[in-house]
Amino acid sequence: MEHLLQHITDKTTVLEMLTKTFQELPNPVHVDFTEQKLRVIIWYDYAGHFTNKVYVFSSVDDMNDEISAECTRLKPTPNALSHIAHLRFSECFDVTDEKVIEDGAEGVSLCVMLSNLQRSSVGCLDRANLSHLNSED
Repeated sequence: MEHLLQHITDKTTVLEMLTKTFQELPNPVHVDFTEQKLRVIIWYDYAGHFTNKVYVFSSVDDMNDEISAECTRLKPTPNALSHIAHLRFSECFDVTDEKVIEDGAEGVSLCVMLSNLQRSSVGCLDRANLSHLNSED
């Protein structure tokens, strides 16, 4: 708040001030596994008010490029529900252990907290591995 009060006389809008103050998170990333007809969705959320830490989530869904009037299925198929996506990150980041988040309707998602984002100016994701839910990674 103190930062905003110092600039109250500036000829900028509040939205412009907030945009300069807060960093934006990237849009969700989609990684397609065409052989399995599955798509891994990776999305991000801030860890509290820290800008150098984010939660990174991954979940598996069906590849559904065709959107038609007949396509009313919103729930993942049993094939998608039986898979999980493990994410691997660059070594310059600190990563917590994976936390499993289960939702009966939407399947299983994995969550990790990624720290020290200020250490790199390149992408943080090294690779995504797809595996069966009941098998070892």
